[in-house]
Amino acid sequence: APYIRYVIYNLALHLTVSFVPFLEKGKLEGFWNYNKTLFIRFVMAVFFSQVISTGITLAFGALDLLFDVKMDPKTYTEIFILTYGIFNTWYFLAGIPRDFESGNSIVSYPKGLKIFTQFILIPLLLLYLAILYAYGAKIMITWDWPRGIVTYLIIAISVLGIFTNLLLFPYQKEKEGGWIKGFYKAFYYLLLPLTIFLFIAIGIRIQDYGLTVNRYIIVLMGIWLGVISLYFILGFKSIKTVPISLAAAMILASFGPWGMFSWSERHQVNRLELILTESGILEN
Repeated sequence: APYIRYVIYNLALHLTVSFVPFLEKGKLEGFWNYNKTLFIRFVMAVFFSQVISTGITLAFGALDLLFDVKMDPKTYTEIFILTYGIFNTWYFLAGIPRDFESGNSIVSYPKGLKIFTQFILIPLLLLYLAILYAYGAKIMITWDWPRGIVTYLIIAISVLGIFTNLLLFPYQKEKEGGWIKGFYKAFYYLLLPLTIFLFIAIGIRIQDYGLTVNRYIIVLMGIWLGVISLYFILGFKSIKTVPISLAAAMILASFGPWGMFSWSERHQVNRLELILTESGILEN
């Protein structure tokens, strides 16, 4: 539980960073510009860190091969920590905008980001959606109930799709890219059947094996995906709702009698008591 809580709070805090400067109503362009800057800076930081780490590691390897200079294996771990833990962090933080008011209009859509979104993310997303819909059709034909792993695939693909749509936000106001704007609107309609599919799959697992922390998280993500899909289908357009609602849901689910740990523990204890009672092992 402490490790799961750490991951939840870590993710929630990272999501909070994405919207805290723009809690006021509106300013969607500024919110998008700010997160675009964070995303590009993060990608660059990881790329530079990987180049530095690989370069130093290869240099030490060359010293070993050419001059028989033996390196302590811990050295390579220290290189990784220095590049990804210190350089990567400092480089990323140095690029965070200081003036949050200056980016309240989208001057131009970065060409590299446009290519990445249009020719890499969207085709991959369509491929994954086709696979999941084909699997759903197979289940309807064969009546072979879905496997548990499909829930994780649905969540992963749904989150990828929402992230892609966030990157596509500026296209709503551009005259070109009509099919991309069509995809932006159609995606949430495509997401609803997958969300229903997710609830059927996880419902079977809960019925057979009870509620656990992992299954609680899947149910929570299914509810969140359904709410977000309906939010955009009904015509609401604030993209800030995505990180705010997800961070709030994660924090609320991490504590209290309604939380993932308390609820799953109660459910499993009750299930165990029922099994032991039916077996005549537990009495009174």
